[in-house]
Amino acid sequence: DLLGRHRRDGPLNGWADPVPALGDGDEDMLSASTAKREAKVMKSFVDRYVDRIETWTVEHSKPAPELLAFFKAHADVRREFWLAIDPRFDDAAAACRIMNELLTRAGDKKLATFQHLAIAIAVVYDSDDAPRSSRYYFLWAVNESQFGPTLKYAEIFDYFSDPANQASFMFKPAGLAWPLMTHLVDLDVSKTEIDWALGQYGKGKKVDLQSCYSQVPYDYAKLAHTGTALGDRPYTLANLLQYGGVCVDQGHYASRVAKIFGVPSLKCGGEGRYGGVGHSWSGYLTADAQSHAPILEFTGRYQYDFYYTGEAFDPQRRIQIVDRQVELMFRGMSGTYEAYRDAAALTRAAVALEETKPAASLALVREALKTNPYVADAWRLVFRHAVTGTLSAKDADLLFHQMLKNLGRYPDLVVEVLDTYLDAVDASKADARLKLYDETAAICLAVKPARADLLIRVRLGQLGELTALKRNKDAITLGFVTLTANAKEGTLVMPLVARVVTMAKAFAATDHSFQLRQVKDGFTKAAQDFPKERGSDVSPAWLEWQRLVESL
Repeated sequence: DLLGRHRRDGPLNGWADPVPALGDGDEDMLSASTAKREAKVMKSFVDRYVDRIETWTVEHSKPAPELLAFFKAHADVRREFWLAIDPRFDDAAAACRIMNELLTRAGDKKLATFQHLAIAIAVVYDSDDAPRSSRYYFLWAVNESQFGPTLKYAEIFDYFSDPANQASFMFKPAGLAWPLMTHLVDLDVSKTEIDWALGQYGKGKKVDLQSCYSQVPYDYAKLAHTGTALGDRPYTLANLLQYGGVCVDQGHYASRVAKIFGVPSLKCGGEGRYGGVGHSWSGYLTADAQSHAPILEFTGRYQYDFYYTGEAFDPQRRIQIVDRQVELMFRGMSGTYEAYRDAAALTRAAVALEETKPAASLALVREALKTNPYVADAWRLVFRHAVTGTLSAKDADLLFHQMLKNLGRYPDLVVEVLDTYLDAVDASKADARLKLYDETAAICLAVKPARADLLIRVRLGQLGELTALKRNKDAITLGFVTLTANAKEGTLVMPLVARVVTMAKAFAATDHSFQLRQVKDGFTKAAQDFPKERGSDVSPAWLEWQRLVESL
């Protein structure tokens, strides 16, 4: 389940954060009333937490004295750097070494100015495979020999911090937060390609990033696996523009041009309504036209094929993530970045205490949600506390509805958390449980574009509830209403088709007044909107639809 990959963290898989989450007096502070835990008190907690992170890391990673002296003189950089290190995925010693090299190269003043750029480079390039994996992600029919030399991380710092280049950047590197720039500094192109792109699109001019994707000619021979127009020529931006490629090459081109012009960008890929026919697109940072908040925009994400979610590569953690998670992170930083950062720190400490000191963990995660409501792990954790009973049923209900209000534009996380929250709701409270399904379904429909993929997932869970309650007719009716309204979703609706067929057969076996012919007629009507072929190929999902209906 793509939405469940957060379970890589925390004590759920035996991983334990090596940094002490609590210091002297912290547990007493957390047990105090909420009124006494003002924002400044929690900020003080984060300050002490940073101290503990530094103490542990210095002991185990031995950073250079010069770097520690720089941190002592620049408290803001110190705080950012230690909170940026992810003990699950980062090599802290390597990150400190890179940071110290950049300090030696740039000097105190310049490093302080471009601190977030330097931190992003440190947490990405602490592993050699990060930029390499970012480059090859989704690419195929390309040999390693076709790639030229890329910039070293020090040269990437120079490129983005050079005063002469600032006019070319759509976002000024000194003004971006480091989590955004992890998708910028994985710039895996050569100096020649950078110069070419600046010349192609005009140094100092605004590039139309939406059009870059489609500027790469589509190579139908590569799609058919009969050869490529590029052949064994170098895999460069100039050659992609001249000879073309398939969707992933278009996404690679668009994302790399964006990075050259200072825009965090990433390649994404997933499956739409035709199932096994995969597709790749590009996401890039932009500003909302009305609120001017940072958002993730997409190019090449063809809505008519319903590519609702896609996988992307996380350059810091070197794992696959869902592009909607990146989108949520961007939104979380659109207010006050410092609030997002501190909320993430509070959540990290809360996760570490989840099993050993659940009351303190709950206090911390609730403070995190008050500080910034867009830290996904905070919502995941708080509802795990609902399951264990640390969070009361009344408070869990209030928080879930707060989540519906705050995260209505980000239903992926809402649907994921619903699965956890339902484990905390008494099974005997059938009406309350069914209402939660309906409220979550409404969120899936309200977002633009509507998220039929999530709606189907929610309704499948609801059908299970209705079946367990012996409300078989209600279950079949709800299944058919959802199925008929979303038959155009193709492969995505097939789990619902299979469930309705199974329910109908089971109900007919116990109630002989129930006519399977009516169900079959309903499928015939719904099939009018089902995508039966793509091009000259019959959809495998359509063949499966026919097999299931014939079994009635």
